[in-house]
Amino acid sequence: MVAGDPSASLLSNITQLDPIYVNFAAPDSDVESVRSGLQNGSLVLPEDGKMGVQITLGDGGVYPLEGKVDFTDSLIDRGTGTVSARAVVPNPEQTLLPGQFVRVQVKGLSIPNAMTLPERAIAQGPGGTFVYVVDEGGVARMRQVTTGHTAKGRWVIVSGISAGDRVIVEGLPKVSVSASYAGASAQVIAETVAAPLEQSINGVEGMIYQQSNSGGNAMSLSVYFE
Repeated sequence: MVAGDPSASLLSNITQLDPIYVNFAAPDSDVESVRSGLQNGSLVLPEDGKMGVQITLGDGGVYPLEGKVDFTDSLIDRGTGTVSARAVVPNPEQTLLPGQFVRVQVKGLSIPNAMTLPERAIAQGPGGTFVYVVDEGGVARMRQVTTGHTAKGRWVIVSGISAGDRVIVEGLPKVSVSASYAGASAQVIAETVAAPLEQSINGVEGMIYQQSNSGGNAMSLSVYFE
């Protein structure tokens, strides 16, 4: 309290620091996807009914305490295509301060009976996304799959494999070659090195497909086999 001239006006700004509120905006497409998933049962909230948030500070460090989403607006900002939301975060050490900019990752939703695979087990080809499944004879066969959400280095597999399938996670049959050519442009490398090399390799027994990338003064080529 401040004592003084009773005719003077006193303006105060009361700020709550612990817990502290973190305001953020989420793309409306993501919000709609979550709402739809909760309605049809493909997504499930945590037991307390609130999604968690993980805070990343401006220096890249992760704030050690997790918060909870306590408000989501029902209106979409037409200018940004986002929905405003708020999280309440414990702040006993007052590490977080009003006006501070942080990154927010919303977490806590789960997918019932989801099948997931590590990123290294999944490959991309001209026909789309695929994995290698070992059949009853012990032979690896390419299988097209459809992927969904990704988290912590793993992809949710929406379709293409079933429970019990043996998927190759390590050691996909691939040969990679890379080389650099000082002073050559990406276009020159693509036309004079990558294209002829692809033509000479094309049709090699057991080859499924090949990928090449040219950028700067370097070229890389990967060949996938059965």
